Amino acid sequence: MTLLYLAIFLVSVATLSFQIVLTRVFSLAQGYHFAFMVVSIALLGFGVSGTILSLFGSLVRDLTPKRLSYLAFLFSLGCLGGYVLVNYTPFDSYQIAWDRRQVVFLVIYYLSLLVPFLFSGLISGATISAYPDKVSRIYFYSLSGSSVGSLSVILLIPWLGGAGVIVISALLGLAASFLLTLARTRGPAPDRSWKDFWDSFRNPEKMGGHEGSEKAGKFFPKGFWSTLPPFPLRVLIVGSALLLLFFLLRPPDFLQIRMSPYKSLSVISRYPDSRMVYSRWNPFSKVDVIDSDAIKSAPGLSLAYHDLPPKQMGITIDGDDLSPITRFEDERSAEFTRHMVTSVVYRLKERPRVLIIEPRGGLNLLQALSYRPDSIWVVESNPTIIELMEREYAEFSGDIYDRENVRVVNEIGRSYIRENN
Repeated sequence: MTLLYLAIFLVSVATLSFQIVLTRVFSLAQGYHFAFMVVSIALLGFGVSGTILSLFGSLVRDLTPKRLSYLAFLFSLGCLGGYVLVNYTPFDSYQIAWDRRQVVFLVIYYLSLLVPFLFSGLISGATISAYPDKVSRIYFYSLSGSSVGSLSVILLIPWLGGAGVIVISALLGLAASFLLTLARTRGPAPDRSWKDFWDSFRNPEKMGGHEGSEKAGKFFPKGFWSTLPPFPLRVLIVGSALLLLFFLLRPPDFLQIRMSPYKSLSVISRYPDSRMVYSRWNPFSKVDVIDSDAIKSAPGLSLAYHDLPPKQMGITIDGDDLSPITRFEDERSAEFTRHMVTSVVYRLKERPRVLIIEPRGGLNLLQALSYRPDSIWVVESNPTIIELMEREYAEFSGDIYDRENVRVVNEIGRSYIRENN
């Protein structure tokens, strides 16, 4: 039973990590509102698995780790296959009102990502049904795995990215399947060949008739599960695991997350001279810096200002919300900010105390510094942005995040305002 418990643990780790990383994938590919769809997909998958077990309960009466090994393998296949299929499905939420094909694509989204949750639910539910006297331990390993899976995303996604965590989830499913193949070889059961399998399928009477209910027996002869040899599945598992490890070391193009063409990063990436110069994941966002001569951002710039702003790069959060990083060489670099409409607040009071929430690339901070305030509090919720502005792009931006009168706080704006007067 130890190998069975470990397999349940690994499947639970993989399931929760897959579910959580899907919220990040959807946030990047489509938008934050699609991240909530993942919860409904997971619940639907578990619900379908419960329905199957309820209607065909006879299929798990004589459950063995052998049968679970195939379910775990299909879970692994569903994790990677579902992600790739969704990644290449041309779903466009903006066209769903007039293009009926988008409804079909949305259904494909649901059905593709439903598969791993379906098999995960079947593994857990079937195990509990087959071993009711071990339900407390099964629950312990399942819930422990779910906890570890939730925490693992926080640790893994900065190193592997969204697609990498999905590959890890698939690898964990393969590991569970392999453990179950080891468990099923123990005991007095004789080795069987593929010929035995086909004989039992063609002539179930010879192998002892059908198992389970009459309806289930039409499709699952008694010898169906017991005659499958372990060796071919093990070879398939090991081969698949080696392939996934290769994907981790050298991620193929088809695993790259495809973003909506309407996102800021997608639009700028189509400019002829654009190039990605920085990209990093953290547990709740993906931060990219893109360089292009076409990036010029100065909202509300007066028509009386005739010069061009200095060179700028763009920061995006999950491919959207473009914020400029402005090159700072001397005080003249910030002159254009004094001609923006937001500068009016600095003309109402000399040397004010300033609070700036979510300055991102620092345009508002640069404007505030040009008026020489007494102090500036910068509240930025994304630690990756603070890090890149204080390190990688400190020289380019004039080190505006590390000025003497600037205090940077890594906190959510609402919380900071609520706690401080």
